[in-house]
Amino acid sequence: MSAPRPKVLIVDDEPENCFVAAKALEPEGYEALAAYSGPEALERLESDPEVRLVLLDIRMPGMDGVEVLERIRARDRDLPVVIVSAFEHVHTAVKCMRLGAYDYLTKPLNLHELRVTVANGFQMLRLRGEVSRLQVEIDRHRGLDGFVGASAAAQRARELIQRVAPHDIGVLIVGEGGTGKELAAEAIHALSPRRDRPFIAVDCSLQPESLLEAEIFGEPGPAGRPGKAVEARGGTLYLHDAGSLPPTLQLRLARLLKERSLDRGDERGPVPVDVRVLASSPADLRAQARAGGFREDLLGRLDEFDLRLPPLRERGGDIELLARHFLERFNAQLGRRVGGFSPQALRMLQDHPWPGNVRELLNAVKRAVVLAETVIEPGHLPPELAEVRPQAAAPAGPPAVLGVSLKEASHAAARRAERELVVRALQESGNNKTQAARLLRVDYKTLQNKIREFGLA
Repeated sequence: MSAPRPKVLIVDDEPENCFVAAKALEPEGYEALAAYSGPEALERLESDPEVRLVLLDIRMPGMDGVEVLERIRARDRDLPVVIVSAFEHVHTAVKCMRLGAYDYLTKPLNLHELRVTVANGFQMLRLRGEVSRLQVEIDRHRGLDGFVGASAAAQRARELIQRVAPHDIGVLIVGEGGTGKELAAEAIHALSPRRDRPFIAVDCSLQPESLLEAEIFGEPGPAGRPGKAVEARGGTLYLHDAGSLPPTLQLRLARLLKERSLDRGDERGPVPVDVRVLASSPADLRAQARAGGFREDLLGRLDEFDLRLPPLRERGGDIELLARHFLERFNAQLGRRVGGFSPQALRMLQDHPWPGNVRELLNAVKRAVVLAETVIEPGHLPPELAEVRPQAAAPAGPPAVLGVSLKEASHAAARRAERELVVRALQESGNNKTQAARLLRVDYKTLQNKIREFGLA
């Protein structure tokens, strides 16, 4: 079976010009498609994700080439667009180059120049793809940063990610906040055959239903922006906190996964959507489905393979290994030369319960690298890691503080209490952030800031 020919979309309101360009390109091994207006061109691009280059005339009635280019760039930053312009409109072609056009040709077309320009456009795509593949190879282990460690739990998580990644099935990633659910999704995508296509993440817990619906499924009407499901075609769509999806959106997502197409609810009809969906949840979606809060048919498609990520407290001696790993990374990123951790700082890291898991540890080390000069000391770590320990020989007396001032100890205790309240509110609300904000008597934005601050996202 021969490989499919690369597709070129020729956009011109004069059919004869499309015919001439197509006849010049087809013998070179390209499949030429034609659109005779701007709206038709946008429709062809939306319905056929295999188009790899656009030949676009500037002067067209209604929607001109400049507007078409702007719409294309809003949807796809990388698709090569070659502008075709009469000589007297070269200044407009230059404007298009500033808007992101790949190149421009003048009318009447020099067919040899057309073939060379199109060939160069595809060569650029091939080089860009090769760079992306090399970058993926470089980033493969970085995607597994959260699973650095010698513990059996970390090794098992790495093994499962590597085993499931090549298979085009739904994966439900379950774990506490900060265990690396999005990192795991990115690693699955990077190790999959879809690695050269988009990875797009959507947080299902942060938006009202109407905005979330538009973000995932797009806006109706010819001028409506496509949703993330369409933008991720050929690649991976990651749904963070899928248990927060409202029932109506659960139904739409179940239909999309079943039919592999998206009904846009207008006269344009359904659009094919080839996308792998990865989902995560801090809650038990099976229990949620048994209680009627989540669709069984959708759960069956999302949970074809379940990946459970261990909390940091179950990973034995991995804390020191992770801390040193993050130290090396932030030394490189921030241009620092911090040499390591003092014994007291390491003891604080190992004694902390890490309710925010790997993300909390990563943030703690990053903060320390910024503050330290040579070695990370207890004072460089976040205040909540400081512990006030009673003297064993004098339990009735005042507490003895190891390298911590009264002010620091008070601040750390206050932060621990505040964090505990946020954790309890999220637990009691079933991770419904709107309800948790009401329980805490704060606004939604304040709660979101606290969740990020404490590494509970």
